[in-house]
This record gives sequence, C-alpha cells and structure tokens, in this order.
Amino acid sequence: MELNNLIKSCLSNDSKSQKELYRLTYHHLFNIPMRYAASKEDAIEIFNDALLNIFQSLDKFDTTKDFYSWASKILKHKAIDNYRSKINYKKQIFPILDEMHEISFYESSIIEVENEYLIKLIQSLPENERLVFSMYEIDDFSHDEICKELSINSNYSRWLLYSAKKRLKNEIE
Repeated sequence: MELNNLIKSCLSNDSKSQKELYRLTYHHLFNIPMRYAASKEDAIEIFNDALLNIFQSLDKFDTTKDFYSWASKILKHKAIDNYRSKINYKKQIFPILDEMHEISFYESSIIEVENEYLIKLIQSLPENERLVFSMYEIDDFSHDEICKELSINSNYSRWLLYSAKKRLKNEIE
C-alpha cells in the first residue's frame, strides 16, 4: 500500500494500517532515538511515545510533504522532551571557556565505523554530551537552538560538543 493511502487508513483508526505504518517506519526512524537515548530500552520508549504522537497528529500532516522528515522532527523533539523530563536539573555555574580549540573530527574515520558500533559509542557518552553531539553533528541544530532547547549557555554547549568529540575520537583511534 502506498504511504499516503496508508496514512489515510490510519486516520480512520484502522489498526491494521497503523501496525503496517509502524512496521514500515521502524527501521528508518528508530536510529533517531537510539542516538539520543542511553540504552535501547530508553530508545524504544522514546520511539513508541513519538509514534503515538505521530498517530495522534496524522490529521495535521501535509501529504504533499515528506512523511519521514515530518516524523523525524517529532522523534527528535520527543527525545529532547524525554531528556528534559528525566533531568530535574538546577542552574549550575559552568566554566566559561575563553578559547576553544576544535578537535578535527575526521569524517573518513566515522564512515569506516559500522553504524551499530557508532550508535554504541554515542550511547556511551555522558548524557549531556550525547544530547549535544547528536543535536549538533547529526541533526544539524545550531548552538543557539541547542541552548534554547536544553536551557544551557552557549559556552557550555560548545564545551559539551568538544568533550564528546574528544571522547569519540579517543575511542575510535
């Protein structure tokens, strides 16, 4: 069944179509929460919560647009919301970095690493670093957008990215 027809069937609460949409989107979209979550179980929780939001919002989906891009955005925001809900963090004073030396992150070394191994590496990062790295390097958020979404300052966002890249580089080498 074509994706737009499947979506229309889902809008009429056809459980068979909903199951089929889940099956079709799982492999394409599941890597998004895997990048943000600390474990596969957390990623499954984020994915299922996001899919529920997707099903509840299907009537707002513009069928002239790409479904996967629309669903990806919902997944990314659900992962960020999940992070926020798990962290009851207070404002902390973070060191201000006067100078930052970017670590060059060689794409060629990342390309050679298998996807599953890369996801495990990203999941091994401390939570704040994992979130900032995923948002900046994978999902193309700017530091300003990251700061707004996570309620952190720009210097701390840059430091977390630097630290994550450094850890990943050390693990890969």
